[in-house]
Amino acid sequence: MTPPKMTWRAGTIGVAIVTVALALGRARSQPAPATDKQPVASQPTLAALEKSYREEPDDRKRMAIVRKMAALPDSSEVLSRVVSGDSSDDVALIAAYALRRGAIGRVATLLDGRLSAGQRDPGERERMFREIERHQVFAEGQNLPRFMREAPPVFKVATRDRGRVRVLAFGDFGDGSERQVRLAEAMGRMHAKAPFDIALGEFPENVSPAPDAL
Repeated sequence: MTPPKMTWRAGTIGVAIVTVALALGRARSQPAPATDKQPVASQPTLAALEKSYREEPDDRKRMAIVRKMAALPDSSEVLSRVVSGDSSDDVALIAAYALRRGAIGRVATLLDGRLSAGQRDPGERERMFREIERHQVFAEGQNLPRFMREAPPVFKVATRDRGRVRVLAFGDFGDGSERQVRLAEAMGRMHAKAPFDIALGEFPENVSPAPDAL
């Protein structure tokens, strides 16, 4: 009876050895697991970018370098030199826009800190919010008039027919072309047949009827 028992144990050990060998083989064949730590590319310094800028003859490439410099802290002096000395107006304007964003952005940040630090009644707080928003718009090169930044107060419209209000609204003021003139004249003719109560938009000055007809 002993030999069969020994044969069973040897077979079991053999199977175990083969299993371990296969597992080790698979482990060796698998690529190493990726780690979260990836090598970080070093960012160019402001001095290195300025050196590249001075050595670059191509206007478009200098513009790209100026944009990179503008994204770095303490770049205002370098950008000022670009505005004063670059041979291309386009490159100089890119630097000027970056200086404007930075300068007005700092003012908006100061105003925001002032708003956060003090207590104000709702009216004064709303005024500060509007000023901060206005500076943020200026920083991006926009200068929207006040009526486009603030909703008008609620108003009532006196109409001939109290059951409905006729509104003329269009989104684009046009490009001054002949098509814009024809469209404005068509709206004027519609107003002459069935007057509009409210008109949102503007007409070219050379269109008849006169703009104040709506």
